[in-house]
Amino acid sequence: MPLMEAELKAMKLKPDLDVIILDANAVDAAFANAIEIAGGDGTPVPPIPGTVPPTTADLEPPPDSARGGGYWSVDKSQGGHDAPDQGPVAPWQRAMDPAEMKQLTGPSSGMQEVVAPNWPGMEAEPIAHLQEAYRLRITGQSFDGSTEHLRWIQEDGRWYQAQWIDYQFEAEHLTMAKTEQDLAGLSFPPIGLHDWRPITIQEIHNAAASNSRLTLYIPDICGSPVAIGASASPITPGVPTVSVPR
Repeated sequence: MPLMEAELKAMKLKPDLDVIILDANAVDAAFANAIEIAGGDGTPVPPIPGTVPPTTADLEPPPDSARGGGYWSVDKSQGGHDAPDQGPVAPWQRAMDPAEMKQLTGPSSGMQEVVAPNWPGMEAEPIAHLQEAYRLRITGQSFDGSTEHLRWIQEDGRWYQAQWIDYQFEAEHLTMAKTEQDLAGLSFPPIGLHDWRPITIQEIHNAAASNSRLTLYIPDICGSPVAIGASASPITPGVPTVSVPR
């Protein structure tokens, strides 16, 4: 079939395929977590779902972030403190390559109408509808060292530092005209395919709010994507990771 027709059919099938891939990635992450724990190399690893410390599971994101914008990471490798440490903490940043880890890219929202048709008094629908879709991916993590991104939790009489790890995102934003009536046989290529551009977590939430039909899937290296928008389920605040001691 023509290349453009193949691209459009692939876009329709991709959401179902993404769900299958995400399930497989979750199994891979669980096995990787078990291997890391057995090896004890001291690096932070995503926890197996359901095993996160209850003392941090209810921590809300900091004010300058939002749901899906990152996660709380708790370092227990140092054995904890007798009291919260008030000293400064160095910021850091780490780039991540979505091509090397499929879990860094979330499913597509699927093409949805940009604006609901509303033609009072008219018997015919418009000859074209503008549609859009979003796909999101993680390209890095960072900790800014600010006090707003730090929390101290107490467990068994010891204090542990929790850091809010921000995600850096890129978005693929597709737009396409869907023709109707006499022009129904015409097809137009989507604009924005494979055009990834930086986007903040606030802009992601704004995009979902501006189109009530969209469900955006924010990837999360700690587990399943965070769904926001039309079909979103209740979201648990950022899930922490735990550093495995040597």
